[in-house]
Amino acid sequence: MKSIAIYAIGVIVMGLLALVSIPAMIQLVGPTRWGHIGVMQTAGLWASAVIYYGWNVNGPGEAGRRSLSAHLTLILESLKIRIPLFVLFIAVLCWVAAQVPGYSSDSLLAFASTAFLGLRVSWLFIGTSRPGMLFVCETLPRIVFIAIGIILGLSFQDIQLLLLGPIVGLLSSMIITILVTLRYSRNMRTTRTLGQLFVSNKHAFVSSIVGATYSTAPVFIVAGVSPQSLPLYILVDRVWKQANTAYSPVMDFLRSQMASVSNQTKSRGKKVAKISIGCLTLAAIGFLVFSQEIMSRLSHGQIHVPMLTAAALAIVFIASNMTVTMIDIILASLGQLGRTTKATLIAFLFGLPLCYVLAGQFGANGAIYALTIGYVIRISRGYWVLMRYGDEVLGK
Repeated sequence: MKSIAIYAIGVIVMGLLALVSIPAMIQLVGPTRWGHIGVMQTAGLWASAVIYYGWNVNGPGEAGRRSLSAHLTLILESLKIRIPLFVLFIAVLCWVAAQVPGYSSDSLLAFASTAFLGLRVSWLFIGTSRPGMLFVCETLPRIVFIAIGIILGLSFQDIQLLLLGPIVGLLSSMIITILVTLRYSRNMRTTRTLGQLFVSNKHAFVSSIVGATYSTAPVFIVAGVSPQSLPLYILVDRVWKQANTAYSPVMDFLRSQMASVSNQTKSRGKKVAKISIGCLTLAAIGFLVFSQEIMSRLSHGQIHVPMLTAAALAIVFIASNMTVTMIDIILASLGQLGRTTKATLIAFLFGLPLCYVLAGQFGANGAIYALTIGYVIRISRGYWVLMRYGDEVLGK
């Protein structure tokens, strides 16, 4: 319990530092340029889902089923796919930057600061229920370098120093994790080919990439159809994403509950879903009470946040995290991701056009409510799959 508490506190501190970086960036570059940087960070988040290639979904289960001696092999297999994808994204962005006159290097760093998340190996410790190691190997280095980046950025009035902090923190955490893994796992021979790895993670990849596209596309939609609402939507999006970060210890606990059981069952899935609903409801109440004041302070009062927007944020927080719980945690552990693909695509194809329409009419609030409707579609389908097919993995 002590290690779990330390990890949870660490994640909350990291989330708070990420929130502190919002007023720091607004102070350095102003709300308009910060909005543009936020767009590039959002693009990087989408790229990170591609780079992850489903290891954030399947990785914990793989790690939980393998012996400790096989963990280095798992890391190398995941990086065999993910490093080329990361290099490809950065190369394309650099090429685009070279073609555009006056393209700012801030944008490249903003993109890389979130795209690097796709190279994380935290799933190794989540799947084996080792929160203490997760804190030491990943959370602590990221906290240190994010804080250093904020301090240096404000001290030298340089946004690039601030953006470098998260990049150095993620790179350091990868190196530390690999070095720690080498202590008990020295088998560096990967047994699966690149083709086998692509096929084995295809359902997790589809679920992740569609989910990431769904959550990031509204930033670009709002920028196009309601540019005056972009600073407000970027602010809401950042608070939402950082709230997800602060909530991640709960999600990691739920993942470990599914990954640590050799015979996952429908009843275990229902129990995890109930825990998730209870925790999310309490968190959403906190949103309603505090988020309006928090967002106003983060923007130094430069961005007005209506109460309706705070309520929309609380609703989408519940819906998005419940979707991850149902699809990427419960059904992924039960081997039923393939049965949710159709609902995922329906939510995607219905939700984004709806987002375009509602954002044009109601700005940031319209985009948030359109997102929520799509999440509800995926949750409903996921629950139906759990009830109908949840016991199939047991051969019943």
